[in-house]
Amino acid sequence: GKYDTDRHELLHTEYRKTREAESSDKTGHVLPTVKEGNTIQDLAVKPAPIENHLTITPDALMEKPTHLLPSDYLMPEVQALADTMASTMKCSEDIVLSTIFAVVSGAIGSKVLIDDGVYHNRANINVCHIAPPGSNKTQPVSRLVKPLEKISTEKMMAYHEELERCKREKDYSASPHPQILFVTNPTPEAINKTLAFNTHGLFVRRDELSGFIDDLCGRYSNGGGGIPDFLSTFTNESISIIRSGEDPLVISSPYLTIVGGMQPRILASVLGKPQLANSGFNYRWLFVAPEIHIS
Repeated sequence: GKYDTDRHELLHTEYRKTREAESSDKTGHVLPTVKEGNTIQDLAVKPAPIENHLTITPDALMEKPTHLLPSDYLMPEVQALADTMASTMKCSEDIVLSTIFAVVSGAIGSKVLIDDGVYHNRANINVCHIAPPGSNKTQPVSRLVKPLEKISTEKMMAYHEELERCKREKDYSASPHPQILFVTNPTPEAINKTLAFNTHGLFVRRDELSGFIDDLCGRYSNGGGGIPDFLSTFTNESISIIRSGEDPLVISSPYLTIVGGMQPRILASVLGKPQLANSGFNYRWLFVAPEIHIS
């Protein structure tokens, strides 16, 4: 629920259940109000006694039986957007919400570091929508990624203008590198080269992820050299590449967010490859597989 700063208490008491109430009379015992002078920060530092811990059931977080990703904690504008898109486009709301997560991740880029005291992570996320043809998993993504696509186009136009200026003035002391945010059909090699000069990171939108994964597995070369780089990118580990005839390439803190789809019938054949199943590749994805029945 929400915290009322005037009354110093939690709202939405129908969601409040203490362990004591669950184990005894099932009366839905209400937590005591916060004493005057306490703040949310105080409560975070000094947890309540064990008998006052909240027990949140899944039903309390779901507005619809078919809606699995909880949205209560999102801003009302985001909830309204997800509801509207799902109803008008006749698609799963989970596909809309997970794409919103990915788009926000692409917008944040490498600017934010998440520290829980044990791990240091960025906000990158890889989303795979598992849905059959006809479930409209494409149009919501196309709409939601438009802001990133627009920003990327503006960055590329600025790059071309700066490149033309360098050519016109014969100023090659600091030649610009392409600045891009949004891509749709990258190869693993191109991703590494682009990340080396795009510290913010890349957002990849791929309608069919099977092709992207085949490229990582070495569809056009021997082995699966793209898999180790992908795993390092997910954890933002530095990547150093040395190849004969090319300048060394160093990516200090790679940031990559991917969103795309896959059909259920090819899921096992694509992700069941030993180099994926045994390397931890499959654990680097948020799989969104809503129950969809096509008439």
